[in-house]
Amino acid sequence: MTDPIKILKELNKDEASYKLNDDGSVDVFGTLNLINRDLSEIPVKINKVHGSVNISTNKFTNLKSMPKEIENDLIANSNRLTSLEGCPEHIKGDFFVRWNRLT
Repeated sequence: MTDPIKILKELNKDEASYKLNDDGSVDVFGTLNLINRDLSEIPVKINKVHGSVNISTNKFTNLKSMPKEIENDLIANSNRLTSLEGCPEHIKGDFFVRWNRLT
């Protein structure tokens, strides 16, 4: 089985710590910086990010793989978003979706 924490450590451009939950999801303590990683989804189930999430300059068309809760900002600029489907239940900061294909 693939280790979700190892995957996140390889993808995240910022330092963070991680907690594996009983349901297999991961909590991230710090910023999850996935800028310009050629992703169309986050390959790991994330429950909560205690910081910001930046998925800018990728290939996301929706937000189905986003964490349930983000303690700070969600930045999803310069993707291929056509829908906000899957948007996190709670974003405690700002939400940026500039330069996408939303109508």
